[in-house]
Amino acid sequence: MAVRSAYNLPAWIEGEGAPERIPAEDMAAMIEIEKARLTELMTGLGYLDAEVLVDSKQSPVRLTLLPVTHQRYRVGTIEVVGLHEAELGREMIADIGSIVPSFAGQFATTDLLSRLEESVIFRIAAKHPLARIADRQVVGEPSTGLADITVRIESGPAARFGNVITSGLRRTKTQTLQQFIPFGPRDPYDRGKLDVLRQNLEELGLFSRVRVSADQALDEKGLLPVRVQVTEKPVDIAQLAHSGANGLAVAVLTLFALALRQTAMAGGASSFVVRTASLVSLLTILAFAVLAVQRLPILLI
Repeated sequence: MAVRSAYNLPAWIEGEGAPERIPAEDMAAMIEIEKARLTELMTGLGYLDAEVLVDSKQSPVRLTLLPVTHQRYRVGTIEVVGLHEAELGREMIADIGSIVPSFAGQFATTDLLSRLEESVIFRIAAKHPLARIADRQVVGEPSTGLADITVRIESGPAARFGNVITSGLRRTKTQTLQQFIPFGPRDPYDRGKLDVLRQNLEELGLFSRVRVSADQALDEKGLLPVRVQVTEKPVDIAQLAHSGANGLAVAVLTLFALALRQTAMAGGASSFVVRTASLVSLLTILAFAVLAVQRLPILLI
């Protein structure tokens, strides 16, 4: 079923109009492409010896592609090359060694081998963020039906933290975020600290989305930059409207004091009266500001 659903040579021929109109060299090239694609599909399902045979008859013109799967292989031995205790530490190597056997005995599919590699790289990348798979070899033994897997790792350098680059801030200041960063520049890289930073920012309650990630390359100083992308929550206008009875009284008094000052100035009152009205206005404005600060911490960060 997988091969049949992936078979698109007839659709290509139909799109060209008629088989007799297709140049022989174009048809031959398309057949080879189709054979290679279907063979790769079957190999990826664990049929390591799979092949596609071609049967052609000239009278009448007929072309048959015959997929031959042969046997399906299971994972036998697994060897991970490139794990050095001096670089990774005994604990990490032991951890990798504990997960590898769980893949043995399963069908040697592309999906399985990818999960094996991802599991290994995920553990190494906790300290070596630039770790990668350098090579993979799969060799089947027909007599046993088992495949020997060799995965070569390049762990890369043990990186150190670089600058923290933030984006998405609008009301919140960058300095506010700095105090929640659990590492400093040039500290040894530790993926777990990225999780701590993300959790710290989420717990602030200021952001609807927080994403923390390390770059995939070192900067010019040989350090690993960290990027923090946030989306701030919208301001809750309903909450801003509730300033309490004290806030309402101070607001009314502030407006009254300002009106009194303007009236005094317009009516030519003495300088003493104007200064007194100005002082009262200033005090009420300061009182209102104190209440506003208590009610609007998000806006004043």
